[in-house]
Amino acid sequence: MTTRMTLENIVLNTYSKVLNTTPVILASADLRKLGFINSLLGAEIAAALKQAYPKLAITPQDVLRIGSTTEMVEFIRRQGLG
Repeated sequence: MTTRMTLENIVLNTYSKVLNTTPVILASADLRKLGFINSLLGAEIAAALKQAYPKLAITPQDVLRIGSTTEMVEFIRRQGLG
């Protein structure tokens, strides 16, 4: 039996893995203000999210523009995914 991860969990786990930090820190943080995201990490996050959601239209620039994991969840939902 497999458990189905929610969109929120997938986004938090993706960011957590790429940024090497705990999901708790990421859940409510403005990642731009914390300086967590740079262009290389943005590309890694975009690629990982694209792997989880192949129809997702996302670029590293989108990741850099989006300030939090909560905003990323909404970005993905607006595309009808998750």
